[in-house]
Amino acid sequence: MEPIPVQILASFRVLQVACGMAHTIFLSEDSRVFSCGKNGGGRLGNGESSHTLYNTPIQINPRNFMSHPTAGKESRVGFVFAGHAHSGALCKDGAAYVWGHALRGQLGLDRDAASVHLPTFVDTLSREVIVSAAAGYSTSFFVNDVGDVFSCGTCKWGSHGLGRNAIVKLPQLVAELCGKNDTLTAL
Repeated sequence: MEPIPVQILASFRVLQVACGMAHTIFLSEDSRVFSCGKNGGGRLGNGESSHTLYNTPIQINPRNFMSHPTAGKESRVGFVFAGHAHSGALCKDGAAYVWGHALRGQLGLDRDAASVHLPTFVDTLSREVIVSAAAGYSTSFFVNDVGDVFSCGTCKWGSHGLGRNAIVKLPQLVAELCGKNDTLTAL
């Protein structure tokens, strides 16, 4: 069996793909973000809350990545990531955006929502230039331009690196990794 091209993306040069449990996020060379799969909890970032299944990629509105205080010409998406049921994107100017399931603190947002249906700026990281990110089942990690690692979400087995089992709603610095760039190769 041979791979089949994703027709809707054929006119774009895709630079990155990130996969969650039942969804996929694509980033094109011209900073367009697409998503497909099961939308449960808003994990596709298209503004809908239904569990609709999207079998072909849909584009996330680029204006959704322009809400941070320093938004401007360089607010183009340069990196995407996906967790179990949440997703995120980093702009080239270092702004972080997240969307999807939020009950376990994995989005790092200061709000009590079960889910977020559109890309939302992580304002608690507004003083950081975020250059990389990763996500797990119910955690998210953000790395800034000097190598500091910030973590949020639920931890049962030490997975967020903060030394305690708890729900951490806002990104917190993982002190043991503070500025140690040699530890970041996995992200």
